Amino acid sequence: MNKYILFVLVLTGFFITSSFRSNLIQQSPSADDSLKVIEKVYLHTDRDSYFAGDDIWFKAYLIDALDRLLTDHSSNLHVEIISAFSKIISNRIIRLEGGLGNGDFKLPDDIKAGRYKLRAYTNYMRNFGDQLFFSKEIVVINSADSSEISDKAQYVENKIHVDFFPEGGSLVENVSSIVAFKATNYLGKGCNVSGKIYSSDGEMITAFKSSYLGMGSFFLRPLPGLSYYSIVRGADSIDIKTELPVSYPTGVTLSASINQNNELLITTKTNPETLALVSDHDLLLSFSVRKEVFKTMPYKINSPVTSFVIPTDDLPDGILMFTLSTPEDLPLSERLIYVERETPLIIQVETDKRLYGRRESVSVKVSLSEDSIIEREGNVSLAVVDNNLIDNSSQFPRTISS
Repeated sequence: MNKYILFVLVLTGFFITSSFRSNLIQQSPSADDSLKVIEKVYLHTDRDSYFAGDDIWFKAYLIDALDRLLTDHSSNLHVEIISAFSKIISNRIIRLEGGLGNGDFKLPDDIKAGRYKLRAYTNYMRNFGDQLFFSKEIVVINSADSSEISDKAQYVENKIHVDFFPEGGSLVENVSSIVAFKATNYLGKGCNVSGKIYSSDGEMITAFKSSYLGMGSFFLRPLPGLSYYSIVRGADSIDIKTELPVSYPTGVTLSASINQNNELLITTKTNPETLALVSDHDLLLSFSVRKEVFKTMPYKINSPVTSFVIPTDDLPDGILMFTLSTPEDLPLSERLIYVERETPLIIQVETDKRLYGRRESVSVKVSLSEDSIIEREGNVSLAVVDNNLIDNSSQFPRTISS
């Protein structure tokens, strides 16, 4: 039978990869800089779903997250397959040379159907917890196993946990600001929810609903003397109550967005009590990416709401942290935003024909257009698979840049 095929392509080195775990980025620009290397690993697998008895083929890329280039800082990579019970069912140690390695897992014929986690890390990365570990979900199908592949496992109670993240870091009394949230289930995976926010005197303030993988946001203007909580209805029809972070009588909130002119719009908001304290002082606004401060500018707050714009052409791509602080370098508010530019690479993939039979040899030509900007030598991995085995439904597919 002739089948359509899909090419899964990963390139490193040509372009700047720009993401690593946000909790690492959140370190203060003045934090201890003794950490000289921050490793990031990415596994390119041939696909995301497999049948029992299949081979999981992968290529590993280890880069220094500070300059986003391949690194030989570590020579061994641990790669594991983990079950829904958090049990390691198979593991490999892959030899890395110049930051590159490859390997495979042979799935047992009697493996149970379900969702598994593919995890990768170096011994060096273990010094900083598992936040930087690479992790992705794979699905295993076994026609001989009658188990249903579902997130609703029978052996774990389906509980929902909701975290709230005020923009800028804190809620300030009488200041309307965005509060982001993320809801996770018993597996630690994002799950879509809806709920309501109440004040401590019982008044319903606003309703909220997640938009993607349990994430969303709403506006809140906390009032003096009140606290706030959320009520979310779980899958078992039990209401789950979660306290929101406390609000403070003084403070500054910091928000950022990319406007339609591709400019970074930065806005600070405060209340009259704080304005009386800071209006006569010169504050500092610093911009950093990958722990390196690349811009510092004076900043003055003379009104409850202050805004200005910066062209994104003046900013590096990646996760950008900007911090508003006192002249003594005491942080008042911090904010993260992801600045993404279109890749300068225009990749062209050509095959010798459109349709292929089962296990038929495929001839592929990969090239860059003349308009592509090549800053340095790159490295490529490519998988050719049956298009029916690829899930293209994700709005935000996982890539080496995410």
